[in-house]
Amino acid sequence: MEVYVARQPILNDNGQIVAYELLYRGKSQTMDISDGNAATLNVINNTFINIGFDDVIDKGKAFLNFTGDLIKRGVPTMFNNEKIVIEILEDVKPEKEVIEKILQLKELGFTIALDDFVLDYEYDELIELADIVKIDFLLTDKLERLRIAYRLKKFNVKLLAEKVETNDEYIEAKKIGCQYFQGFFFEKPQIIKGVNIKSLNITHISALNELKKEEPNYKKLTEIVKKDFSMTFKFLKLVNSVAFYSRKKVESLDIALVRIGFNEINRYIFVLMLEDLTIGTPEAVAETALIRARFAEQISKKSKFRENNDKFFLTGLFSLIDVIMHKDKGEALKEIPISIDVKNALSEKEDNAYSKMIELLESYERGNFDKIDELTSYFGIDLQKTNEEYFKAIKWEKQINGGKNGS
Repeated sequence: MEVYVARQPILNDNGQIVAYELLYRGKSQTMDISDGNAATLNVINNTFINIGFDDVIDKGKAFLNFTGDLIKRGVPTMFNNEKIVIEILEDVKPEKEVIEKILQLKELGFTIALDDFVLDYEYDELIELADIVKIDFLLTDKLERLRIAYRLKKFNVKLLAEKVETNDEYIEAKKIGCQYFQGFFFEKPQIIKGVNIKSLNITHISALNELKKEEPNYKKLTEIVKKDFSMTFKFLKLVNSVAFYSRKKVESLDIALVRIGFNEINRYIFVLMLEDLTIGTPEAVAETALIRARFAEQISKKSKFRENNDKFFLTGLFSLIDVIMHKDKGEALKEIPISIDVKNALSEKEDNAYSKMIELLESYERGNFDKIDELTSYFGIDLQKTNEEYFKAIKWEKQINGGKNGS
C-alpha cells in the first residue's frame, strides 16, 4: 500500500533551506484528517518507518506538529533532538503536565516552536518556553502582524513567517523581524511517496519469546501483555466468553492469563498476530489462513504426528504469510518466532511432514483428489474424515470471527 507525507521548506533570511515542516497527506494526497493525534502519528510512521527520515529530510531539521495529548504522553522523546523541532499546535493549553513535559524537552535540547500565533493568544507560559513563534500570514492582516511582532519583542524568541504567498509579504516579514520564512511564495508542499510494509507487533513477539522459555513466568507475561491495550482487552474478552464457561466475571489480566494457560495463550497470540497483519488484506485471505490452521491441527491430532499438533496449527496459520505481509515468504518468516522445521517447510526449503500438510491444504482447496488420496494416506486418515475436519474448520473460523466482531 502506498503512503504519503508532505514536506514544505523553511528558509532563513539568506534564502537557504534550514528545515522542513512535515505535513499529513492521505490516500488522495490531500489534508483529509481532523484528528491531530492521528495526523501526527501517521506522519511519524510514514516518515521514520515506511519511507525513511533521510529520504524525506535531506537537510536541516523536521518541524513536526504535536498535540497536548502527545506531549503529555512523552511521544517527542522518541526522537533525536538534532532531528526534529517540536511544533506545539495553537490549541494546546498550558496545563501543569504540559508545561512540565515541555521543560523536560528543553532540558533534553529540543527546539520548541509555537504554531499559528495570533494577537489574542493568551498563554505567556508557552511563549516563554518557545524558541520560535510562527506568524500565520493568512490568518492575520498587516497591522495585526506588526502588533504581534511588537508584543513578542520582550520574549527571547525568533519569528517565522508562514503561509507567505507574495514578494510583498516576504519583504514585510523581514521588516517586522522575521528570521525564518515558509509558504507558497517559496515552494508548495512536496509530496513524498513510500510503501507501507506490514510489520509485527513487538508485544506479540515479546510475549511469544517469554512463552518459549522452559519455565515461562505469568507475572512477566502479564507485564508484557499490559503494554498492549488491544491484547489486554481481547484476553479478558476471551476468558469471559462461553468457551471458558466462566461462572464469575474475570476482570484481572493476571487471573485471565492463568485461567487460559500457557498453551492456549501461545496459540491465541499467534491468531492475534495474524489478525493485526491482515488489516487491509482481503477478508478471504485471513479466513483461509484460520481454516487452514484449524484443519491442519485436527488432521495431525488423528495422525502419527499428534504430539506436534501445535506446529501443524502454525503451519496452516502462516501458510499465506507472503500474501499477508506483501513480502517474500522467507523474508516474512524471519520475523516470526516459530520452529525452524516449520519455517523451512513454509519457505519450501525442506520436505517434511509440515510441507506435506501444506500440499494437502492446497490440494484440498483446488480439488486435486488424486493428490489428496496420496497425502491422506501419508497422514493415515481417510477421505471422509478429512472432509469432516475441513467443514469443522470452516465452522470454527466463523465462531472465531463472530466472537471478534461481537456477534
